[in-house]
Amino acid sequence: RTAPAAPKTIAAFHPSAELYGADRILVNALKALPHTVKKRVYIKSDGPLVDFLKGEVPNAEVIISTKMPIIYRKIFTPIGVLRFGVSWVKYFKFVRREHRKHRFKSAYVNTLSASFLLPILRRLKIPNYVHVHEIIDRPKAVGFVTAALARRFAGKVVCVSEAVLENLKRYQKRIDRKALVMHNGIDAVVVQPSEQRPLVHFYLFGRIMPKKGQWLLLEALQIVPKPFLSECKFVLMGGAKRGSEELLTQLQQKINQAELKSFVEIRDFEPDISNAMADADVCLVPSLMSDPFPTTVLEAMSAGKPVIATNRGGAKEAVTDGRTGLLVDVDDPTILADKILCLILDKKRISRLGQAAQQKFKSKFTTKHFKRRWLNFNTQNGFV
Repeated sequence: RTAPAAPKTIAAFHPSAELYGADRILVNALKALPHTVKKRVYIKSDGPLVDFLKGEVPNAEVIISTKMPIIYRKIFTPIGVLRFGVSWVKYFKFVRREHRKHRFKSAYVNTLSASFLLPILRRLKIPNYVHVHEIIDRPKAVGFVTAALARRFAGKVVCVSEAVLENLKRYQKRIDRKALVMHNGIDAVVVQPSEQRPLVHFYLFGRIMPKKGQWLLLEALQIVPKPFLSECKFVLMGGAKRGSEELLTQLQQKINQAELKSFVEIRDFEPDISNAMADADVCLVPSLMSDPFPTTVLEAMSAGKPVIATNRGGAKEAVTDGRTGLLVDVDDPTILADKILCLILDKKRISRLGQAAQQKFKSKFTTKHFKRRWLNFNTQNGFV
């Protein structure tokens, strides 16, 4: 009698352990694969993502892999290159041992920051693909190196938006021969309809850092006349990155100096934003960076909340200006102030935009849509 075939095993590599956008998309991607497939998930460090993965992904084993070679700015120095090279060789030997033991069917590299794993996988003849969540404008050396690694060594390159693909093509024109765009999908944030109230609640979800737009928002609010601000509440929700805690102090000082303390509140990051989203009337995504495809936009749309976002990066692929939300020019506080004021003056429009946003989410960006596309991609390319 023939022995049953051993279950297929795939390797997944991810450089962080938080619960922001790319971390959650990793979970959705792994959940989309057949439950019979074993998933060995290698994560650079411990964090909330580890327990979340274990609870959400069937047949998954999480391995904390602190020696994983990931790209960061300090490696672009002579000493940094030397240290990185040593760690890369050690990790090559580690992956080779793992492959000999588990015989990986394929490997999934999540984010370009782990793209130095691609040559290892190619050398070991493990079919692989990279999931690109980044738009890298600066430093250009990082953009060029990561795009070159993806073009040369990845079997396929999955981009979360057209904006991401266009950014890669700036560095490697022929990368579109192996690249495709697959928009993310998420579980809807379920909220109860809010009761009518005198104040309009605007929420900005995201790490506390200038490029996420908190400082731009404060500039815009200084333009809005105070009598109209008195009809609003603005909540900035998100923690500072480890080592950058001083940004919280700087932001609070800016709020005080601008005499906005009565209207603006800072709250810490929470893994579950459902209560905060229920409290929000409008979500703000005034990012100065080219956000690849902001998960916050999808979360807001799923909950029936309109979004005011900058028209750069992937947000404009989700938000239809004037129909499901509002788009503003990058780094222009005057236009941002004008859009905020428009919604303060026309509160019924908030509801209309939110309903249209929710319908668009249901038609394109649900977890069901994403899982179907992800499974088809993996099956058609022989990765599972």
